[in-house]
Amino acid sequence: MTPERRNLTDDEREAILREVLLRSNGSYITRLPKGFSQELADKYKCHVSTIRRVLAVAKQQGIGGGNMKVTVASKMKGRVGRKKAFTAEQVKAKLLQVPLAQR
Repeated sequence: MTPERRNLTDDEREAILREVLLRSNGSYITRLPKGFSQELADKYKCHVSTIRRVLAVAKQQGIGGGNMKVTVASKMKGRVGRKKAFTAEQVKAKLLQVPLAQR
């Protein structure tokens, strides 16, 4: 049975990375213990490939080389949802252009 698809929060993504670093004993470049990815996937109710993707993002930013300032936050923020048609300032300016009797 596959778990329900969902997006991980940024805190969950960081927790996954922390758990991997704790389990790997400082040797992140080596392979993880067998079944550990599945264990994390079950714990966070996501797919194993999601765990791999989070770790790949950290690896791409150089965590294996000692860079501890990596961000595994979701790239969805600011890119999803309804697009803003007008800013608040533009709406206010357009309202002020309309004569008071017609408002």
